[in-house]
Amino acid sequence: MFYRFGKLPAIVMAAFIGIWGADAEADEGVATAPSGQLCLSASGDARLANYCLINEIKRDHLTDPRGILTTDGRLKKAGFEEGLGFPGALPKMETDLTVTPILSYSRNVNGGNNSEELTLGFLTFETDPELLRKAGILVGGSVRASGLYRLGGGDTVTGAASFSASRAPQHGSEVIGQSQQLCYQNYMGENTFANFCGARSVTRYELSESRQRSLTAGITRYFQTAPRRYTGLGAQIERVYSGDSAVTSLGFAARQKTRAGDEIGLTASFGFPLSGQHVQRFGLQASYTTKLNDRALTLSAGLQRAYGSQIFGIAREDRGWSLQASYALSDALSVQVGYRRNDSSIDYFDERAPVIGISFEPLRW
Repeated sequence: MFYRFGKLPAIVMAAFIGIWGADAEADEGVATAPSGQLCLSASGDARLANYCLINEIKRDHLTDPRGILTTDGRLKKAGFEEGLGFPGALPKMETDLTVTPILSYSRNVNGGNNSEELTLGFLTFETDPELLRKAGILVGGSVRASGLYRLGGGDTVTGAASFSASRAPQHGSEVIGQSQQLCYQNYMGENTFANFCGARSVTRYELSESRQRSLTAGITRYFQTAPRRYTGLGAQIERVYSGDSAVTSLGFAARQKTRAGDEIGLTASFGFPLSGQHVQRFGLQASYTTKLNDRALTLSAGLQRAYGSQIFGIAREDRGWSLQASYALSDALSVQVGYRRNDSSIDYFDERAPVIGISFEPLRW
């Protein structure tokens, strides 16, 4: 199936799946990382990291008192008020305020239209030059306020609200964004969690605006597939409201910690058809996080296919792929580089774009 997106994305995606399979077949004699590194060094899933730590303690792989106390604190923070039984209770309510700089490259800093002509059969449409998109560097910052309420027994309620403002100095264009999210996590027992979330976001450009609301319900279970190899499997259903349309999708996710302390993630999504609407019907994301010179390196790839709409009787079908690498230069700074491509049955929607960005560690109060 992957070959339909091109040779390069097919090879890369097959490599990610091959890494997963290679670790699954590795024998018990292979070198393993120390417990702290195994569970925390590439932790993209806090609950998977906690599950890993608990099992390392049970099997006497983790005996360092500091590591055991760290695990106790992480469990209490996640809503398990007893933790590992050590004294020191956490308050029911916890709040956080962060400020993060923004520095990134965008192909469309003003929300404009593609510069290509839209050709449909014998018809050709040109965009007003004043409405064309502009590429540039965005500089700015974001503020995020979040809260966590611990209900006990692993149940939590979390909420967050953020505001961001950035500007492309070379064009004088501004991008303003805001978002809110509210989630409830329920621990169902047997290392299984249910999640329910609602979110909304608004992004305003010089020439356009996008609004989106979403509702999500999911379930995730964590288990040990082999000695010192920990896995989380999840499924979710999501409904996204944008403009006058509402799109529903079904997603499946798998995340695994390898014996070497690396982490592999695979996510697949399937969108339900919506009459007359352009819908992403299939998506696949893969990621691999490891250490390079004691710094986190994450490699990721994605495939997506969308179709379902027509423009003047011409059917539109898009096939896209992306590749990206992220590397932590320091505890406070990481850089992202990559490339994304979209091939459409209507040339106007074709895209070839680099991905360049710098992420900063938030400043907390």
